Amino acid sequence: MDELRLCLVTDRTQTRGRELAAVVGDCLAAGLPAVQVREKDLGAADLAFVCRRLRALTLDRQALLIVNDRVDVALAVGADAVQRTSTSLPIVRLPVIAIGGITPERVREVLGAGARGVAAIAAILAADSPADATRRFLEVLDRRA
Repeated sequence: MDELRLCLVTDRTQTRGRELAAVVGDCLAAGLPAVQVREKDLGAADLAFVCRRLRALTLDRQALLIVNDRVDVALAVGADAVQRTSTSLPIVRLPVIAIGGITPERVREVLGAGARGVAAIAAILAADSPADATRRFLEVLDRRA
């Protein structure tokens, strides 16, 4: 599951006015291995539309597409996985991905605590160059491999 070493979690409000698919595309071109679509304000149809656009990009770059807590949408768009919450159905042992305030400087700490990988939102989406931010994360993660 090396693909889970870095996961970009989407939030259209954090792209500083840039189109989400373009930002994700730049990050994928920089080597991003996984994208989690987490657009909680969207209904199923709009979420599926966003996911289909991102699915085309992730397939082209052989990256994972993960849908946030919507199994129906994940199945409809051919996603690789679904992110589940504490209120979702229980699932046996799975890799832990750290999220929340993760920066390249904190990667060593969270991996040392047992995380399999990291997920980022603002540290990538709100960066001046999301592609450069992706590369910084991957450089730190590669040094830990």
